[in-house]
Amino acid sequence: MVDINILPVEILWKIFSYIPAQDRIFKVGEVCPYWYQLVTNNDRFMSKITFVIYLEDLYTVEKNDCRKKLDFYEINSSKFSFVPFIKSVKVTTEDIQIFRFNAIQYVLTSYFKNVKKLEFCNVHAIPRSFLNVIFSSLRHLEIFKINMCYFTNVEAFLEMKHLKTLTTFELLNGYYFCDRHLEVLALECPSLNHVWIPDSRAISDNSLINFIKLKQSSLLHLGINGYLITDNAYTALIECQNLITLYVEDARKMTEKGMKVLLKLPKLQNLTLKTISLNIDEPILNLIQSFMAKNKKSAW
Repeated sequence: MVDINILPVEILWKIFSYIPAQDRIFKVGEVCPYWYQLVTNNDRFMSKITFVIYLEDLYTVEKNDCRKKLDFYEINSSKFSFVPFIKSVKVTTEDIQIFRFNAIQYVLTSYFKNVKKLEFCNVHAIPRSFLNVIFSSLRHLEIFKINMCYFTNVEAFLEMKHLKTLTTFELLNGYYFCDRHLEVLALECPSLNHVWIPDSRAISDNSLINFIKLKQSSLLHLGINGYLITDNAYTALIECQNLITLYVEDARKMTEKGMKVLLKLPKLQNLTLKTISLNIDEPILNLIQSFMAKNKKSAW
């Protein structure tokens, strides 16, 4: 009988890549010590896995349930010797009535301390104390995304002061995100270069200008809501010489002055302006045509 282990390591990795992520973690590594070493020692291979934690599975476990979901009992098993190699975790729920924050806090702080990407999706009533513990423990976190989540205390975002390695922050449906939260990102997250808060209508001119002053050399991607933003902030963006992507939701307060500045940003490749109300004259039209000829990913 031919031994599969005589195949080159690259071939085995290729075979493993066709196996669902959780099966690679819970099954492949249990076949033999050699396979355990293969799936845990290849950082490039393991870093592509996103571990999805379903909160409803932390609440109850059905013995006959064959869904490929992570449950609290599996988390506490010896199988989790693999987890330190996971770089990406998504916490979600299909039932907004289930709140098991003690359990999820234990999971993240005990087994995912090396995670670099964390995403919360459709999780409601998140307490500030929960984020405080999470952010204090995940010292290597680089990407933090929040989608359709709600907090018991909007000041929970102030706990992002612990995220010294954060490079990317995205918040969808974040109407409660305001000036003091943006200030924390600017002052406490030195590596930040990607901020996406298109639903945050409480961001003011002064707050955005101060943020730009602190991040002008590092900012690459910015998504904002222009409900309170005027040309004062748009013209300040000229200092962001490395800006690649700009998305503005509700840009109705932008005038020709602000538009001209944005179109002159040297490295800007992706520009999206929603709900603009300015009258576009010939000079502005020429600038737009020139920009669109150079960059194919603009939208108005």
